Amino acid sequence: MAIDQTGATMTGMLNKKPNVPAAPDMSAMKAPVEQAPVEQAPVKEENIEQVLLEKYPGLKELTAEDNAVLDNVLSPSVKGVLGKVFPELSNILNNFGTNEPNVVLPLSAISSFAIQKYGVTDPQEAVNSFLTEVTATMGQPMETNNVPPSQPTEQAGLMASPQNMETV
Repeated sequence: MAIDQTGATMTGMLNKKPNVPAAPDMSAMKAPVEQAPVEQAPVKEENIEQVLLEKYPGLKELTAEDNAVLDNVLSPSVKGVLGKVFPELSNILNNFGTNEPNVVLPLSAISSFAIQKYGVTDPQEAVNSFLTEVTATMGQPMETNNVPPSQPTEQAGLMASPQNMETV
């Protein structure tokens, strides 16, 4: 503790009580008056669309191509987030997209994979080949052949196969 030539320390004078100010008199303060919430007139169902079109004029200008883009990228999670940001648009957003989650991959990752797989040098051509293959297999059942063709099956004597015999 440092004491200077006047007898003062960093916390006050030696051998004296600190000067503590008195608490302010707050008895004259009043609690804040709560105002009743202002109720807005309910908007009729027919007018909701008109109000949204006035607030968001870009909705009028959406083309079929724009709608297709929204259908491709609006997954349930994206619609949920946009519904939080723009709650008044949640009904419109629910008309777009699928109810299936999306997997988002950078184009560079798909391009490099497709270039290696298809052996082409043009990234656009590789991506188009990849997308053609992926979309061609959509809706078709996948082949589920768990046994390689070179392995014997149960009908052909799998139980008698020497690789299935236990050695004791």
